[in-house]
Amino acid sequence: MKKLLALAFALVMIFTLIAACDSSPAPAPSPPPAGPGTTDDNPPPAAGVAKDDIKIGVVHIGPLADQGYTYNHHIGALKMIENLGLRDDQMIPKFDVGVDGAAVTAAINELVQEGCHIIFATSFSHQFQMIEAAAENPDVIFCHATGFNAIGSGLSNYSNYFAKIHEARYLGGIAAGLKT
Repeated sequence: MKKLLALAFALVMIFTLIAACDSSPAPAPSPPPAGPGTTDDNPPPAAGVAKDDIKIGVVHIGPLADQGYTYNHHIGALKMIENLGLRDDQMIPKFDVGVDGAAVTAAINELVQEGCHIIFATSFSHQFQMIEAAAENPDVIFCHATGFNAIGSGLSNYSNYFAKIHEARYLGGIAAGLKT
């Protein structure tokens, strides 16, 4: 009975993975409704930067040599650059920034001064500095990994991103439970 149940869960996991990796194009997103952050004091980010002119900044919590969290974020950013057909010099990474508020603010401000149009921060601890920078720089887009304050910030140029992994964690827990 346990083997049959384990097989059933394995099949569910496989079909979930296939559905998650479906390559069919997603429907075009509709434009967001006007809401908080779209007043005259805080206009939405300007659109229309030429592909050859775009600059992307990335704030990393640790050193590239960590071979873990920072390394994998950087590999993902390099893949993004490749997939978008951008040049390597169009991405400006800041490594080993840490969690100190002053250091994070300095790294973000350097990226803004270097002309970055979009800035990614990869640590939960960078969210408050990202919100502050987004409020001060409405024509720069700020994307923060993890975090929870994007909706409540009222800023149209600030967002959080994170993978949807709850289904995989649930099924992994079931599989682990069957092995105990």
